[in-house]
Amino acid sequence: MARSPAGEPPWRRQVRTIKSAVPHQRVIFTVHEMKRLGRGAAELLFAGMAESEREYIREKSPEGQASARERGRHGGRPRVFDDDMVAYARSLRERGVPVPEIASELVISTGKNKGRHPSLASVHRVLANDGPGA
Repeated sequence: MARSPAGEPPWRRQVRTIKSAVPHQRVIFTVHEMKRLGRGAAELLFAGMAESEREYIREKSPEGQASARERGRHGGRPRVFDDDMVAYARSLRERGVPVPEIASELVISTGKNKGRHPSLASVHRVLANDGPGA
């Protein structure tokens, strides 16, 4: 296959020319035979398919999140600390209780770690926040 002085195959230059003429349109390059040109174009075809799939996901994700919100579900990790645990941890800290002892006093009430104590890092994070809960 003949290559241009820049070292790129001619079909790639043609695609780039079309794309610059109408940048808002997607360029679809159809391959009829898998010869030398076809092998390079197959990469372009797969890249185009991946791009359209990502675009579809980007369009559908907000719709799915809105639908879940309407059903009362929301994304994200469940909270470890409820407001009462935060208030209790802050009151213990104001009395001078060390963080490891505060962590051993607190018990997680929901989720997969129910009945366990929160980590020291979680207690530090809650105590460092000015707002309620973390």
